[in-house]
Amino acid sequence: MKNLIFTSLFAILTFAAQAQIIGTFTTAIEGGVKGEATTLTPNFEMYSLFGENNVNTAIFNENAITGETTITITNIDGNENFANFINLMTTSSDYLLRVGHTINGVKSRNASTITGWFGEDADFVGEEISQITITYTKVNFKTTDNWTNFSYEMTMDIYTGNSPELATKANK
Repeated sequence: MKNLIFTSLFAILTFAAQAQIIGTFTTAIEGGVKGEATTLTPNFEMYSLFGENNVNTAIFNENAITGETTITITNIDGNENFANFINLMTTSSDYLLRVGHTINGVKSRNASTITGWFGEDADFVGEEISQITITYTKVNFKTTDNWTNFSYEMTMDIYTGNSPELATKANK
């Protein structure tokens, strides 16, 4: 009987401690730029329409995307920008999330509220966000006559709780 209770308690605690997605959205982007291009750099940041934007919140902006890929930043390996990003996302609903890319030096971004990106029920205020993952799929660059058409789909997932990956990083 003790083993059954212990096993049940362990299973409940293990399930409760795992990371859970608390927000996700997918967007499709297409466009064109002058010249030959084979890579894009993501641009994600929090932005205020009404206040100062003197806190750097740019995340994922050092990655080069050339094809299908998934990138994760956690509260363990994230930098100061990630901490600022999470702080603004979890303390106020007034900020906009800007999502975009840079291709051949041309920056393109779209901004919307958290509910605009993640849906009407999305509210991260007070949450303990542990990681953010972006996944790029259907990445396509096609250059003809010094013009590159591009397209991709991008999904952003927001997690709370600990994943096995976070537990491994925390124990190192």
